[in-house]
Amino acid sequence: MSPSFTRRARRILFRSLSMLPAAALCACASQPPVFLNAQACSTLIPDAWAKAGVPSAPLPPDKSVGEWIAFADAQTGQLDIANARTTDALAIITACEARDRAAQNAMKPWWRLW
Repeated sequence: MSPSFTRRARRILFRSLSMLPAAALCACASQPPVFLNAQACSTLIPDAWAKAGVPSAPLPPDKSVGEWIAFADAQTGQLDIANARTTDALAIITACEARDRAAQNAMKPWWRLW
């Protein structure tokens, strides 16, 4: 073998070996999370809830006691609907935020799992 061939082989070997640490570091690197379909949690709440609240029960035409009792009962039903919307909206937002946190935690690099 000629001396130039061994020098050339050493140079190629040195260059190849110098790339191994870079390849090992690239294998450990993690990619940032990509949320292609992520949407804001507030968009999951129906628009009708935010724009048009819960209407009041209609007032009775006559002033009889029975009609006022029926009105109070209907008004209580409307209040129950309004309170349920608030509870449901908060539950939707809480579940959405928990989903987003779980997605972010799933994308952590392996060395941050401990």
